[in-house]
Amino acid sequence: MTVLDFSKILGYSEPDFGYHGTWYTICWAGNTFPNVDFSISAFGGAEDQFPTFHGLDDLLDNCIIEGKSLREILPEIEM
Repeated sequence: MTVLDFSKILGYSEPDFGYHGTWYTICWAGNTFPNVDFSISAFGGAEDQFPTFHGLDDLLDNCIIEGKSLREILPEIEM
């Protein structure tokens, strides 16, 4: 998935995505798109802990999953 495709989806929904067998959900924690605050959590008791991210670039660059940024793994995620 490209950053553009991902940002279009985030513009109207709070998507779930999978990466290496773990599923995550992204929620709007506040404000309005594109200046929205995002929260992310893992399903099934995964031990990743995520802060609140302030805007799309912060989410893409600072959400670290298995040692990689969300931006890096975006082409590999399942939706």
